[in-house]
Amino acid sequence: MIARATTRIRTPPATGRLPADPGHHPRREHPQHAGAAAGALTTAQQVGGALGVGVVGIVYYGSLADGVPTAFRHGLIYLVLVALALAGPVQLLPRTAARTKAAPVAREGAHA
Repeated sequence: MIARATTRIRTPPATGRLPADPGHHPRREHPQHAGAAAGALTTAQQVGGALGVGVVGIVYYGSLADGVPTAFRHGLIYLVLVALALAGPVQLLPRTAARTKAAPVAREGAHA
């Protein structure tokens, strides 16, 4: 549950900072590559999740000799520290271009 919560916290900021505007990135990405980009992002998330579960499992089972509560505490502390360590670098990723709001359309008979 804690791991899923940290994934939900970390993923939107990371994906929201990926270049979405073709003019924003030096290598002009084209819309027809959106499927490949989505696949690469999903693959990276799956690999990261699998590695995270593996490392937390190593920490947990390495501390299991001291009892389940201690092993859980060590795994949780590791998970929180890694989430906090990754929160800083995510802030350094380039931001996407701001979306502009469309001008309001005047209705017939409305006075400006």
